[in-house]
Amino acid sequence: MNQILLLSSLIFMLLSGAESTAKENSVNVTPLFDLRIRQEVLDGVLFFTPEPDRQWVRFRTRAGLKVASDHHAAAFRMANEHRRFVIPEPEEFDWDELIIDQAFYAWTPDDITTLTVGRQNIIWDDGFLVLEGHPLDGSRSLYMDGVRLRTSIRCQKLDIFAVHNKKYDPYILSGDADRPLTDANETGIGAKITLGRHRLAAIWKQDDDPDGVLPLLNTYTLDGRLTWGKKEGTNGYVEVAIQYQDGIPETTPDSPATSGTNLAFEAQIKGHLYGPVDADLGVFFYGENFRTPWGRWPKWSELYIYTLLADGGDGRVHVAAWENVAAPRMNLYYPISKKVKARWGLAYLVAPEPDWNGRGLLMQSELKFDLGKGLDGHLLWEMFDAGPYHDQHGVKPVHFLRWQLAYQF
Repeated sequence: MNQILLLSSLIFMLLSGAESTAKENSVNVTPLFDLRIRQEVLDGVLFFTPEPDRQWVRFRTRAGLKVASDHHAAAFRMANEHRRFVIPEPEEFDWDELIIDQAFYAWTPDDITTLTVGRQNIIWDDGFLVLEGHPLDGSRSLYMDGVRLRTSIRCQKLDIFAVHNKKYDPYILSGDADRPLTDANETGIGAKITLGRHRLAAIWKQDDDPDGVLPLLNTYTLDGRLTWGKKEGTNGYVEVAIQYQDGIPETTPDSPATSGTNLAFEAQIKGHLYGPVDADLGVFFYGENFRTPWGRWPKWSELYIYTLLADGGDGRVHVAAWENVAAPRMNLYYPISKKVKARWGLAYLVAPEPDWNGRGLLMQSELKFDLGKGLDGHLLWEMFDAGPYHDQHGVKPVHFLRWQLAYQF
């Protein structure tokens, strides 16, 4: 908490010297509404459970208002995502929860400075380290509770935030208030400075489980990202994160806690291949105990996040826990028409510890549709052929299929 108070003082010191250059505006009220429907089929993906198949339809509705005047703005948005199970068939229909998805005040005193306070989404770059505030509620929302400052100092962009995300949401409007959103209460501070097209970042995060299942854990992450090329031509990036951890249990939650250093990195080069086809080629690596601060989401695969559940045993829910996994990967992109885009991807995943065992071959095919007037959709299929790491010799490849329609007002 002292770190957050210190950061708040720093923020207001920086803002005290900012000149207000925003033009006077009338009050603008903007309604916020979107609806997303997706059906997901998991064919044998949970091969470590007696009943391997799952199928459901998810309906997410979000509605609210944004009010802006001069250099002030406030937004409030509610959300609900209920799931209709097809396999296995549920005993009764559940409307799930009505939650506060966004509730923040934003102050923009000039063209380069924005201070945001409240429940908000915080995303850094492509979400390697910061994107998902609570991975255990699926795709319902990804907010964090805190304060964020974005400004520039001597032409260098600065992004600072402090957050406190509770394991259980204390502001449920209706429904089950006992659903865990993450493995522990999370308190953290992040700072990122962008130097031209490159950037440096530092993150401190503390995980404190109110249920006492997990030990207190502090992680300190230093990160650097180098970017080159032009968006319209060949471009690429390399991002490397070094992390010191204090409080990792050795095997189970009851084991003595230890400390150590871990590494994660990603790299990619993307450009034109042939005719209308573009391609990217890359690699990612997460050390055995690397804890991505807020990067637990389906960044690399919608299918594979579920197989990671079997990597548990330390008291955490391992869905989307990118740890001890690495892969070379590639994607091909083909514009079928102005409104239909295709992608085909391939990756071979391995477990660096203990001896680079093969996790398996992952294949992806995706179609994205622009249906006009705020309506879009996609069709995604993934196939995974498990390797020796999963001890699934003789098991047929498993499949993930999803279609989605989304409308935004």
